[in-house]
Parts: sequence; C-alpha cells; structure tokens
Amino acid sequence: MTRKLGIVGASIAIGAIGFAVPAAQAAPAPLVVTSLKTNQDSTVSLRMLRTVRFEIPSNVTTGYHYEVAVSKNSAQSRVSKLIYVGDAPSMPGSGGTSVVTVKPVQAGTTALKWTLIAPGGAVTSTSTVILNFKKA
Repeated sequence: MTRKLGIVGASIAIGAIGFAVPAAQAAPAPLVVTSLKTNQDSTVSLRMLRTVRFEIPSNVTTGYHYEVAVSKNSAQSRVSKLIYVGDAPSMPGSGGTSVVTVKPVQAGTTALKWTLIAPGGAVTSTSTVILNFKKA
C-alpha cells in the first residue's frame, strides 16, 4: 500500500493516518487609527479579534501631552502604555506621534479615554474611543 501526503485546500491531509492539520494563517495587519474626534465618543466595530494601533499626531515639546485611561475592558485587551515617538530628525519644536496598541484576548468591548493636557495641567479636550471586538 502506498501512502501519500497531499495538500487539500487550506489544510494538510495525511491520508494514511487520518487527520488534518490546519495550515498556519497570518494574523491580520493591525488597524491603525491616526486621528481622534475632539470632545466626542467614537465607536469602531471590528469583525474579528484584531490588534488596533493608535498613532495620534502630537508634540510634547510644546508642553501638551496625552493621557490614556481604559474605562471598560470586557475584551480583556492588553493595552500598551502610551509611548511618544518624536519625528526624525529630532529638532526643537518638531512634532511626533503618541502610540498606544490594543490587543484583544476575546470578543467584547475596550474603551479608551484620551485626554489632552495643556502645559499648566488643564484639560484641553477628551475623546473616548470604544472598540467592539467580535469573533470571526
């Protein structure tokens, strides 16, 4: 009896043994959010558990900076700390980007409240982004 190894669709089938192993699937590219609505709530619905990366233009050299708080997290998302990435080449007064990454663990909702703080500590604006993650 001859045993054959063949590829069938997106799985590898091994006829003699009788089981199929799913082929590796690439994770979808992160959804990148590059702007916020000032003093408004925004809702983003995703059809799958997908990483969302916020890349919000900002300029901490002016004294203004963002703070981010998680107000709801039923998706048990892993939310990174806010990181400021300055433009290259770095020059006084040049801008940059405030970056936060959200990686959901399960279907659910993750809400992020973005607060823009002025040099004296006053709140300039707030924006809440609600991410609704669904299973594929």
